[in-house]
Amino acid sequence: MLAWCVELRISTLSLWVLLTENLRRSPRELSGIFAAIEAKLGRLARDRRIRRHSVRVRAVGKLELLPDATLAAIRAAEAATADRQGMTLLIAVAYGGREEIADVPDPDLIIRTTGEIRLSGFMLWQSASSEFYFCDAPWPALRRVDFLRAVRVYQQRQRRFGR
Repeated sequence: MLAWCVELRISTLSLWVLLTENLRRSPRELSGIFAAIEAKLGRLARDRRIRRHSVRVRAVGKLELLPDATLAAIRAAEAATADRQGMTLLIAVAYGGREEIADVPDPDLIIRTTGEIRLSGFMLWQSASSEFYFCDAPWPALRRVDFLRAVRVYQQRQRRFGR
């Protein structure tokens, strides 16, 4: 997904990794989620393609609710990419729209996967003028063709920004 966005010169990609309410899941399930976040952010911070495309990693959410190891991985990825001026990869973790309005750019397009036709609290304030695309593919199985279809539909829309 990140490579696809870089190719299309999209300035910010926001990924909603963990809903605040998901913190009530079982400790076993959460430990797997946190381990996956830590591993992925560690790889991102060292990835040559991320460096070459000058991708900056930022995190938003109630980060204080995360385990120390997960928070350390987030901070390390942010620090390793802090000087980059290209695309921004915004990681929303322990994030819920009811709890906060984060200092992030308003999204032009929100792609909702898994066939759900709802936002579940994702960027409620920021998405007031966003375009939405709902896709049946689950997130891990989202293909390039699914992503490009969403971008094409977005490009064909007449944006009115509430007018």
